[in-house]
Amino acid sequence: MGRAGELARPGRWLAVGLLALAGWSRSAAAFDLDGHTVLEAAAYRRLLALDQVPGTDLSGRALLAELIAGKVLATPRCFDRTRPWMGCRSGDRRDRPLAFWPILHAGSADLVIDRQLSARAQCQHFMAETRDGLTPPDQRLGVPGGLATTAYTRCIDVLGAALDGLLRDPALANHRLVGIYALIHAIQDSFSAAHAVRDERHRIVHLNSWTLLDWPAYFWRGLHTFPAATHHAITDDRDGGFLWEDGRTTDGRRCKDIHNGYAVPETCLTPLGRAAVDAVVDLLVLVHQVRARAQAAGREPSLSAPEDAGAWEAYVATHLPSVVAPFDPPPAGMRLGLPRVDEFLGVQGNLAQDGWGVGPWAARLFYGPAVPFALMLTGGVAVNRQSGEEGLTAAAGLGLALPIVRRLSIGGSPVLVALRCTTGFEACKVGLFATLGDVIIPLPGSLWLGIQGPRWSWDERAVRGPLVGVSVGWSHEHHPDRPTVPTEVGQEWDPPRPEEVRAYRHGSMSWLVFFSATAKSTDDNRWVSGGLELRRDLDPWDRRAGWSAALAVSAVHGTTDGSAGNVLAVAPVARVYLVARRLSVAATPGLVRVGSLAGESVGVDVGGQLSLALTVARVELSLQSPPLSYVSPSRRHTLPLSIRLGLLFD
Repeated sequence: MGRAGELARPGRWLAVGLLALAGWSRSAAAFDLDGHTVLEAAAYRRLLALDQVPGTDLSGRALLAELIAGKVLATPRCFDRTRPWMGCRSGDRRDRPLAFWPILHAGSADLVIDRQLSARAQCQHFMAETRDGLTPPDQRLGVPGGLATTAYTRCIDVLGAALDGLLRDPALANHRLVGIYALIHAIQDSFSAAHAVRDERHRIVHLNSWTLLDWPAYFWRGLHTFPAATHHAITDDRDGGFLWEDGRTTDGRRCKDIHNGYAVPETCLTPLGRAAVDAVVDLLVLVHQVRARAQAAGREPSLSAPEDAGAWEAYVATHLPSVVAPFDPPPAGMRLGLPRVDEFLGVQGNLAQDGWGVGPWAARLFYGPAVPFALMLTGGVAVNRQSGEEGLTAAAGLGLALPIVRRLSIGGSPVLVALRCTTGFEACKVGLFATLGDVIIPLPGSLWLGIQGPRWSWDERAVRGPLVGVSVGWSHEHHPDRPTVPTEVGQEWDPPRPEEVRAYRHGSMSWLVFFSATAKSTDDNRWVSGGLELRRDLDPWDRRAGWSAALAVSAVHGTTDGSAGNVLAVAPVARVYLVARRLSVAATPGLVRVGSLAGESVGVDVGGQLSLALTVARVELSLQSPPLSYVSPSRRHTLPLSIRLGLLFD
């Protein structure tokens, strides 16, 4: 994807970030499903098939329903039949089962970038820290001793503390990303030979460290090799060891041709893969048993109770035993999960070439819709002085923030609306801007420091207004509500059995909410727009793949074909995915534009357009060609090229 003119400015940070993230995932070679998804789905499938779970008086369905109602597991769209959603009718169960089945979230931990890049967070992936691999060798094992003892003990402590926090307050634990899905993720990773080496009895010999984090410390010491026996490569084929390389299902299909975790039968799983499923099933049963025992005793569930601590010790002995390191319970009082920053309130000062401003500033972060990014809604009011004149400015923007290490986040705001008025409100002016860079830095306690880069004007296509802004203030965590789901809701939950379904998806439609702007342009074509695109793009495997039809509607502001003003655009779209979920091309054969066009106050144009789009998780970045007009005398233009940033919702 090339960059030219204005594309090199506000779009550069986002394009580079998305391209880097597109190649980040450590998936199994030649298999497009994340191993975490397959193993988690297999555990739920196994439980749903049980009429009675050993050690309980519940069916697997009832046990899962209890965990969902208690906020241990996320709530499927069609869980509560007293509050029906579209697509939750009985007839939808066979074609849209993902709306009924437990949600697969264990793989999402790999998208928490600050835990990928932080040495202290490697137990999230059941891996050692760099320093463990630099310890003296253990003569019994032939590897650095810290990999077999210190790293193992640390990660067992971390998992025990995570379980304790989950038992005490499952909603808060999941809110802070240290709940059930983080536990499942770490336990699954412990069965990957790229993360931990096990012997023939599935006992853990030692943990591995990650080459990407080892590089600086190794090079500093003059070390330039990263033996596979003790290191996870940047991408590692051993992560695919859960699946038989040439496996086939009982009906003859290749396991690698199955594109949804719930559709993968256990016959496709290797012994290590099935052992990982055993561990996940037993973890879910353990959580239920401890919670039920505590409720019967009228106390808070916690590993501080001897019988609950004993249950965790037995679990570790069964699924996470060490060859050399003894089991120790997690240290008393050990707590995991930093408070999450949901709201931020403070004061901001800014400097411009011709003045300054100061005033209150606030932000709200939304972590779900754009993972691994957080959506950032900002707003502020400032008293300012520019070009010798005093005034008031109010601004609100929508941006993306990417947490890097220990909550330090970087990002930017492609859309910011600012209203500037004189002090007497005799004159006001509205402008549309982008903030070229945001850095959010945690300070001690609940204090935060924010630094904002220059403000780019979409109207003037130049840096205008503040060159730098600095904000400081207090953060607040929005605590999730305690479980309020009535018991009878779970009793009515009726997910389909896998053998009953005809497709593996939760629906067939997606929404794209987008903002676009001309990049390389001329004075006659310079505009910004926002709109919606409705797509029928989910295949039977719940992938964005193959070809799909869509309808886009957008409002355009700026100069279009020489006329300044507003334009309404409506377009049918045909999209083809070159790489499922990631890369697509689209053709718009009938782009209808109505408004200020070609010298007319109200003109109509019909044309065509092509685009190339890159999708990472729910964020889509596309490059769009100039429209080819079917009716204008000057049918074809070499400019403008435009870029579009959108968020996908199912």
